Amino acid sequence: FDDFIDYLTKTPKQECKTEYLDKKIFTVKQIFFGALIYFGIALLIGLFLFYKVGWKILIPSGIASIFCLTYPKLNYFVLGEFAVGMTFGPLLFLGIEYVMLNKFSFEVFSFSIRACIPILNSVKKIFAIILDIIKQKLT
Repeated sequence: FDDFIDYLTKTPKQECKTEYLDKKIFTVKQIFFGALIYFGIALLIGLFLFYKVGWKILIPSGIASIFCLTYPKLNYFVLGEFAVGMTFGPLLFLGIEYVMLNKFSFEVFSFSIRACIPILNSVKKIFAIILDIIKQKLT
């Protein structure tokens, strides 16, 4: 989805990031409908889990959904890695815990933070690089 948005907005991108669109392997319309299919599948799974375990599952899944849908915009503010870290860290762990045990616990939350530190650490590096660029530091 991020690549789709970058392609449409002509955002400067990493080399080969949208090669499948540039080389016409897929059309923009195909990518859009593919993203809709995946989001639709995720929605159906979410509705099933909501039916089976209750409304509290909407807390981590709702926040994760917001991160997923706003990820392209979050990248403009260097928050994309934060969103990835939170989605694959605390939100994923808490969602799994709630589905499996029907509760949220501080222990799992604490462990999930430690599990996503490598991802969030890359955010720190990105901020350092940006500050170096602003200061015109060449090291």
